[in-house]
Amino acid sequence: WAFIGIMIRRQDDYRSIFLTAAVAAVVVAAVLTISFFRRRLAGEV
Repeated sequence: WAFIGIMIRRQDDYRSIFLTAAVAAVVVAAVLTISFFRRRLAGEV
């Protein structure tokens, strides 16, 4: 998160903020998907 803060501070334009937000959303979606599939596999087994 500190890295994202530094990126926003260095380039204060909407495109960089949008890109960092998109990357963060992708990371969160990946983590949720992985945890969901783990829970589903654990439930099936």
